[in-house]
This record gives sequence, C-alpha cells and structure tokens, in this order.
Amino acid sequence: MRLPAEETGRNTLLYVYSGKVAIAGEVISEGESVFSTAAYDDLTAWAESDVLLFSMDPAAEVYRGGMFSGNQRRRA
Repeated sequence: MRLPAEETGRNTLLYVYSGKVAIAGEVISEGESVFSTAAYDDLTAWAESDVLLFSMDPAAEVYRGGMFSGNQRRRA
C-alpha cells in the first residue's frame, strides 16, 4: 500500500474503515485509527482494506466560531 509522500510539519490520522493493516508491526483493525506526527514508513494491508488518511497542518489558521460539537447556546 502506498500513501502520499510526507509533507514536513503535517500531522496525520489514519482511520481503518474496513479490513486490517499493520503499521511498523502494530495491527490496526476496522474502526480503529492511529495519529502520527511522522510519516507512515511501513504500512502493510493484512486483508482487503479501506482506509482514510487525514493530513492536517497544525500551524494553519482555524475558525472556532462555527457550528461544531461542543458549541453551546448561551442565553442572556
């Protein structure tokens, strides 16, 4: 399995939607995820798998005023 090339300074979250993969010898099964600040150098599919890779820039600007889990409406 090949993943996109590492981009310096980015964090990644790999979510296993279905199947089973191993990353550096650690098995990640369906419904599990792994967070990393480094590249995934050794990723092997142990079964037919569907995975999602989220790549995040921790230095990017964020907007915290929108609707997201945890927002609470304040009453006057």
